[in-house]
Amino acid sequence: MSEPFALCVSTPRDATRIEGVTRLRFEAPDGLRGVWPGHEPASFVLRGGVVRLDHAPGGRAPTSYLATEGGFLEVRAGEVQVVSRWAAAHTELEALVAFLRQRRARRQGVDEEARRLFERHELATRKALAGLQREVHR
Repeated sequence: MSEPFALCVSTPRDATRIEGVTRLRFEAPDGLRGVWPGHEPASFVLRGGVVRLDHAPGGRAPTSYLATEGGFLEVRAGEVQVVSRWAAAHTELEALVAFLRQRRARRQGVDEEARRLFERHELATRKALAGLQREVHR
């Protein structure tokens, strides 16, 4: 078996490098895919969800997880590059799921507030336009 590879995760906020990966499982539009050390160079569309990482013995938990909103995954010699709008990693799946639930709840709150502000501004704009229309027709 070839040497473990590195996983490089790039988002607009930061870049992370995870060394010692021996296997990676992810979901592509055509189903589950896997990358092992020595994999041929390839590019994939990455669906949003959880990527499973298995690690070489020593130093790290044997398995960790990476949640993404989808993106692209490129396999190169000794390295796999993930490019996504957002990603979060954790060594325990349950902890990652809890984090994702909290993130979803925060995002729903932000979405609701944005919707309320939009409706308020739309109403103010309509009132202003109605006032202008009355002024024009005088």
